[in-house]
Amino acid sequence: MDQLKSNFANWTSGNEKIDEFIQKMQSEINKYDDVIFEWIPYNEFIEIKEIEDNYLTFAIWKKGQLSYNTYEKKWIRKSCEKKADKLNFGISQNPDTKVYILVCDSDCYCEKCGNKYEDSDNKWCKQCQINQLKSNFANWTSGNEKIDDFIQKMQLKICKQHDVIFEWISYKELIGINEINKDDGFTAAIWKKGQLSYSIYGKKLVRRSKEVVLRFLYDLQNINEEFLNKVF
Repeated sequence: MDQLKSNFANWTSGNEKIDEFIQKMQSEINKYDDVIFEWIPYNEFIEIKEIEDNYLTFAIWKKGQLSYNTYEKKWIRKSCEKKADKLNFGISQNPDTKVYILVCDSDCYCEKCGNKYEDSDNKWCKQCQINQLKSNFANWTSGNEKIDDFIQKMQLKICKQHDVIFEWISYKELIGINEINKDDGFTAAIWKKGQLSYSIYGKKLVRRSKEVVLRFLYDLQNINEEFLNKVF
């Protein structure tokens, strides 16, 4: 605390109210791992990357966040990637536009679209996955408009990275189809391409061949959404 106070005279935002706010934030730290909110000169940012169609910007903070090293028993800095525009690590100002910028940890936000990750540990962005599925709507069809609409609706309902992505599966993708049980219409097969799912290792959608159960639905010429909702 005393170390931070002794450094108050060595920096300024040029705005008295902002300086007072930052000093107040720094004076309120209680634990060694609390975030030290700082004034960050804009020239400490490099590799600034704006996100298209978004008000967010990614950059590398050269000096990096001030944090306490429990091994060396002192305050240190380490260069890191940060994202401007959400309150977290500090505040800065673009010297050209004079716009003030709030700086936060980039790990919580999607670098592609700028939205907050629904699952930051696995870098899963709901909006990006929905956009990817939407962009693929034109590449498949069941030949039945109601079924297509239903599948698209199901895909847009995903909320978590491990949610099942409901799909139209071409029959030719199924191999090793066993004899159909005439009593219940069920059988088994191998789905060559396999289920579309999010890989937490590759941070992308992948497929793997999978054994599946097939349920044959007969007499669906007059299929409607009510029936589909009951079936699925």
